[in-house]
Amino acid sequence: ASVTPVIIDPETTYITLVINFKYDSGKTTKDVTTLQTNVLTKVASYNNDTLEDFAGMFRYSKLIEDINNADINDRKQSRLYYGTQSAGNLFKRKESSFKALELGLKDAIKKYYELYKNEDCEFIKLFPKQIEFSSSWFVRMQSGGHLTSHIHEDGWISGAIYLSIPKNTKTQDEGAIELSTHGDDYPIINDDFPKKVIKPKEGDVIFFPSSVFHRTIPFESDEERICIAFDLKPSQELL
Repeated sequence: ASVTPVIIDPETTYITLVINFKYDSGKTTKDVTTLQTNVLTKVASYNNDTLEDFAGMFRYSKLIEDINNADINDRKQSRLYYGTQSAGNLFKRKESSFKALELGLKDAIKKYYELYKNEDCEFIKLFPKQIEFSSSWFVRMQSGGHLTSHIHEDGWISGAIYLSIPKNTKTQDEGAIELSTHGDDYPIINDDFPKKVIKPKEGDVIFFPSSVFHRTIPFESDEERICIAFDLKPSQELL
């Protein structure tokens, strides 16, 4: 008998196993207890080595499948090295995975605003009442890939969801995103600029004010780094 699993965007998936095994006592010198221990050890090893990577392997596979198979043109990006960026707005496309992601991100941004709505801060006071994305695109990078420091002039919030992150890198910060108040090769008289380095995990969503400089720290790996980035439109009165 065989089982064909159907995975539908699980948050958490549990698998309960009932194990029955048969053995030929004439072909082994091991007793039943030893054989039971060997089987359970093998199952536990499979769980640790394979099933624990379930989220990374399957949870965002539909998005990655659509990125791989959809007829989407590349956009020239002078700040991007060893990678490609998609043209157009992914959230305007017909694929259901992109539509579902748009709804999920809108919900996350609304919750963010609710958390900070009473803050005495212009960023919050002028927060867009209408949650609408001006653009969304994917970026996929290979070994050596990175984006140089930049801002998004036409957004209010910018960010990304990370679908694939290289695990085998030489240093901890490779492939991370760096946020800073300095960038774009502006002249400086000192290095006293606050910065924050965040190493995302697969499935993480990171967003920040579009006016904050950000870059990708170069990485060396045989694994791809894939994310879907987005810009939230500013309030209409600011346009």
